[in-house]
Amino acid sequence: MSLDVQISDLIAATTDLTEAVNVKKQVLDDRADTATGAADEAATSASEAQASASAAAGSAGTATLKANAAAASADTAASIVTGGTATLEPAAGKIPLANSKGHISPDWFIVDQLRASVEAASGGRMTVLYTANGAPCHMHVFPAFNLEDVAPGGELGSGLHPAFIFNGQPASEIFVGAYLSSMMGSEAVSLPMADPRTSINFDSARGLCKANGSGWDMMSNLDWAAIALWCMANGYQPNGNTDYGRHHTNKWEAARRQDGFAPGGSGTARTLTGSGPAAWSHDGTPAGIHDLVGNVWEWITGMTLQDGRVWLAPDNGLTDEPSLIDTGFDLSNATQWATHSSEGASMLVKQSLIAPATPALSPEGRLYVTAEGERMPYRGGDWYNAGIAGLAALSLNRDRANSTSTRGFRLRFRAQ
Repeated sequence: MSLDVQISDLIAATTDLTEAVNVKKQVLDDRADTATGAADEAATSASEAQASASAAAGSAGTATLKANAAAASADTAASIVTGGTATLEPAAGKIPLANSKGHISPDWFIVDQLRASVEAASGGRMTVLYTANGAPCHMHVFPAFNLEDVAPGGELGSGLHPAFIFNGQPASEIFVGAYLSSMMGSEAVSLPMADPRTSINFDSARGLCKANGSGWDMMSNLDWAAIALWCMANGYQPNGNTDYGRHHTNKWEAARRQDGFAPGGSGTARTLTGSGPAAWSHDGTPAGIHDLVGNVWEWITGMTLQDGRVWLAPDNGLTDEPSLIDTGFDLSNATQWATHSSEGASMLVKQSLIAPATPALSPEGRLYVTAEGERMPYRGGDWYNAGIAGLAALSLNRDRANSTSTRGFRLRFRAQ
């Protein structure tokens, strides 16, 4: 083969190779362009996705801020209205918050379950009031009555009994402790099945009552007199713990002694509040005022004996000693409630159950008097007094500093 032919064949082969290389390069360039386009699209999609995510995060943040703002607004409103915050669950000082379905729990409509249950069980004759620190007190709701309702013959005068007059203003009811006062921590309360607080002097007992907050006080002599006169007008006198955990004549009437011993015998035989039968309440029902007769004597306000002369509160808002008035009634020689003379007794003295108005309004109970100096009153009798105890039982033979395990006190509340 000639040289010219060889050179021609070499040029043809080189041309074919160049064309093949150019074709391959074009394919690779096309693929590179496609990959670059896909990458650009992917980057664009990623940027868009990131923007969407940022927008979603922004929306979520906005929603969270709005939710927090709404919750803060609800709490602010709750604070303005009740001094608390909004919650799903009922609680004191809160306002209701709907759940995810827009429903408010039915429990919100009976927030105070204890009060609701006590009022339902008693037909509204007993309720639960709370001390300044939130301790519950079972209180009997004692409605007002006129004097002519209990003494139609006018023996006690007419108009509201002074127990329902406070600083000259009438009240439709008073709230009297359904039970002798016991202690919950440092607070005086009125609760069932508790050991009565005793061994306390007059001023300390009253101080505990007043410490419960506005409207709270110790039971007054006018409260006691109104209850006793109501009982007599209804032909009923309650029994009580007058024989070491039982009644001295109806010995089957017994209660639970705080010392754990069986009724009768000896010992410190206070009984747990309200643990006796219904016959030991002022109206013969479980919703009444328990243990007025026997168990422990009860300090009362609104009365003193000064050298044998009776000083009384003219109404139930004037029970502090500086407000008492000298009735001029002398008990120096009195020995028995039902037999001591009512001569010279004013209507207030009779309305206060210091002197009997009529035999029909003369409950049982012994009168004790020491005629020298200041003597502070306590009423009702204790667990070993037998027939000495009663609604009329009144002791005026101790000063305000005296205290014994046979004497306690009872709460009274008047809405302001």
